[in-house]
Amino acid sequence: MTKLAYHLYDAPCLWQWPQRALRPAPLTIWLLDLPAAHPGLAAYWPCVRIDDAETLTARMAQADLNQVLVVTRASRSNGTRQVLEKAVEEKRLPGSQILCLPEQADEGQSSLIWALIIQGIERRFEYELSALEAQLIRIHQPHEQARLCADFVSRWLDVERIEFQLPGQAEPKPEETRGAMVFCWQTVPTCALRVYLASQQPQACWMQSRFEDMKQTQVACRQSFPNLQQAGYLGRLHEQCHRILYLVGANQYCEVVWADTSKTELLSMPLKMVHRYMHKELIQVHRSYLVNPDRVQGARRKRNGRVELFLHLSRIPVGDTYKQGLEESHSHWFDRADAYRRR
Repeated sequence: MTKLAYHLYDAPCLWQWPQRALRPAPLTIWLLDLPAAHPGLAAYWPCVRIDDAETLTARMAQADLNQVLVVTRASRSNGTRQVLEKAVEEKRLPGSQILCLPEQADEGQSSLIWALIIQGIERRFEYELSALEAQLIRIHQPHEQARLCADFVSRWLDVERIEFQLPGQAEPKPEETRGAMVFCWQTVPTCALRVYLASQQPQACWMQSRFEDMKQTQVACRQSFPNLQQAGYLGRLHEQCHRILYLVGANQYCEVVWADTSKTELLSMPLKMVHRYMHKELIQVHRSYLVNPDRVQGARRKRNGRVELFLHLSRIPVGDTYKQGLEESHSHWFDRADAYRRR
């Protein structure tokens, strides 16, 4: 993350979109109801200043709101607040793409504002990378995978050209690939992109490292889930993880309990396979249960010392093997459990 400095130009910049880039930036920053101009921000990323609700409404009618990061204050005017709230309610503007600045942020704190903007840009990047990862799991044709990866990289970087390295192709000579960055998403067989940048961009190396992390997930998935149907299950669960309440396993099957419907879904794959692939999104609290931590509402400690979690109308037992680790990583659940016990 960017180190906060007194002046914007003293802060090392992790993200930058070239002003002469032929492609539009993946996100446009809307500076809404900010009394200070913050002129230095535009040197790093395309910015649009909006001062009233009428201009905001007109902009929203013309723009793709999935490609906008709104930067505003908590004490914004009632008019702009109503316009934003309506757009969020109608699901035209994701609430995660509205960034509220602290009240003390003024023209002398551009570096603070830029650091917060970077967080918003990275959140959107990680969201799109997660969607790409789920697509690669479900698609097994290297040419189609290469097209998806090339579209993603060219969206987030200003590139001069992209070359594919796919199975069956001869390895190029080192002098032929001088100046190229390699974005690899699969090793057996080797599938990668050789990316030639149109200009230096500080986020390029960081993005390359994120592709390396994604490659490890892809390799583990191919090794553990050779069944194409199971790979499809995993890709779909990854895309719809926010809808999952919990999973319960039984032998070679697991049942998915959705949060927004009364129906459940039975998958022909063991629970440990789901956990190995989705260990970042789902937490194992019992040998037979995976839960969505965002859906946990509280906990209760029984008289015998056992703990159970509340997820909507369900009670999920916490296994003794997992209790100590959960107490360290999610202590707020157990603080609530102690409060319930005192009652």
